[in-house]
Amino acid sequence: MIRQIRPQHEVPQMQRLIPKDKVLSKDGAKPLFPPPNIIKAKQLKPLVPQKHPVIPPKQSHETFEMLKKFFTKPLPQHTPAELKKMHYEIIDDMIQFEEKFLESHKQHVSSMRETLQNEKHELMVVEDPQSSIETYLRNSDDILNKELEMTRALQKQLSLFKKYLGEEKIFAKRFIIPEENKHNQNSRQASNDRKDRSFEISDTQKLQRLSSGSLLLDD
Repeated sequence: MIRQIRPQHEVPQMQRLIPKDKVLSKDGAKPLFPPPNIIKAKQLKPLVPQKHPVIPPKQSHETFEMLKKFFTKPLPQHTPAELKKMHYEIIDDMIQFEEKFLESHKQHVSSMRETLQNEKHELMVVEDPQSSIETYLRNSDDILNKELEMTRALQKQLSLFKKYLGEEKIFAKRFIIPEENKHNQNSRQASNDRKDRSFEISDTQKLQRLSSGSLLLDD
C-alpha cells in the first residue's frame, strides 16, 4: 500500500500552524493532553535603600553621653534654676578638658619632633654602604608605629572634645536659651508695663492740675 502525501501547499493553513507535538481532538477545538505548566516570571520587589553602616544615626536631643554624669534625674524633671546651675558646671568642666587637651597636644608636638630627629638619623646611617638595611627597616618601622600610636591617641581626645562641645551646644539650645529668651521677654514686657503706667500717672496729674487751675493755657 502506497501512502499518498499531499503537498505542503494543499495542507489547510490551520493545520500547518498546529505544532507537531500537539494532538487535537476530533472536533479540532481542544487538545487531548493538557498544555504543560507555564512558569510565571517572579515580580521583582522594588529596591529599598539600605542605611549606610558607617554613617551614624542622628543623635536625639535627649541623648547625651559626655554630659550624663551631670544629670541626677531625667532632664524634664529639673527646674530652670537647676538646669542653669548644671550648665555652669558643664562649662567649668569643659574648660578643664580644654586645658588637658592643649597640654596633650603640646606634648604630642614635642614627641613628634623627637621621632622626626630619629628618622633623620636612620636616613643618614642607611646611606653608608656598610650599614645594614635590615636594621634600618626595623628601626624605621618602630619609629613610624610609635608616631601612629601617638597620633591616634591625640585624635581620640580631639574627637571626645568635639563631641563634648556638640552636646553642650545641643543642651544650651534645648534647655538654656529658651529660658533666657523667655526671661528677657518677660523683662521687656514688665518694662513696657511700667512705662505705660508712668504715662497714665502723668496724664492723671495733668488733669488734676488743670481742674485746680494750676496750669496756664495759652489762648
